[in-house]
Amino acid sequence: FALDGNNVTVDEFLINASTGALVQVTGASYSFQSLTPLARSLKVSPNGEYVFVALGTAGELVYTLDTTTGALTSSQQLGPLSSTTSDNALAVSPDSAYLYIARSGTNGGLGVYTIGANGALNPVAGSPFTTGTQPYSVAVNKAGTDVYVANRGDGTISGFSVATSGTLTALSGSPYTSGTGVTALATDSSGDYLLAAANGGSPDLTMYSFDTTTVGKLNLVTTTATGTDPTGPVAVAATH
Repeated sequence: FALDGNNVTVDEFLINASTGALVQVTGASYSFQSLTPLARSLKVSPNGEYVFVALGTAGELVYTLDTTTGALTSSQQLGPLSSTTSDNALAVSPDSAYLYIARSGTNGGLGVYTIGANGALNPVAGSPFTTGTQPYSVAVNKAGTDVYVANRGDGTISGFSVATSGTLTALSGSPYTSGTGVTALATDSSGDYLLAAANGGSPDLTMYSFDTTTVGKLNLVTTTATGTDPTGPVAVAATH
């Protein structure tokens, strides 16, 4: 799936299992009468049943995904909390039970929603939870027990433990120092590390490990440049 910058289209491609070639299929389109969408983020739930789209001050769209045909069906629009609230990034828990939304502006912070039948979203008690300035990316650890938010405005990462009810509690030492204008987060597939890319550098890329004594706490492992500065990194992805 690809979220187009034209702010009206979700592209969808079939992946050839043998060659990796992409074949475009129907996808989806969307429109709003009174809101101006701004394409920000797209996530597919780990169970493959839902596609969530963050559209800045226009809120979210939820699509159900037919896992046989690939057809997308619009099931819900989650309206913005205010005209000055921007939904910037999304993450879904490994069990597809919760959607996390990084929000900046009025009522900003980390929104947490249960994912019900047909992708229905309902806020958990206490949502949105307080983060640093201008939350811009969100990542969940492999076990789904902790969630982290990149705060682009103050160069920090807020970390939370996740209760069985979905409510959040700040982790020990949170917020953690990161690069200037930290923009993107990723966890590696082993579940051992979290990486943060900072658009303003100082440093460009930071890698953290998860503390083995204080569960969820981030420990700095290393930092590096991503080229000849200024490089302005905007995204990061990890495998092993």
